[in-house]
Amino acid sequence: MKALRIDEHGDVTEVDLPDDAGGGFIGAVRALVAAQSVQAVDITSRWDLWLDEVGITNGRPINPYATRLAHRYGISATLRGTVIVTGAHREFGTAATLTPEQLATIRARTIAKPD
Repeated sequence: MKALRIDEHGDVTEVDLPDDAGGGFIGAVRALVAAQSVQAVDITSRWDLWLDEVGITNGRPINPYATRLAHRYGISATLRGTVIVTGAHREFGTAATLTPEQLATIRARTIAKPD
């Protein structure tokens, strides 16, 4: 499953995640964000952001790039640490692969200068 990893320095990299509903997917996301527990934030009807559930408590730095992306879609929270962006199957309640077009759109909106 194609996803994007956005770190607090603005590095946006494509990653491959296990395409299962079991522990493989969650384990891979936890490893990528270096967290014991993660939470998903619905950013659009088609995309989710995955991040450290207790990023503030764990002292994660503010991620201005992921925060700016979230703000573009009406999420007012300040995001901390590394963030993973996946597609979303809302009807099934699962993550989905990002299409090449989605990968390009998210990457461009993440690295774009604020308006």
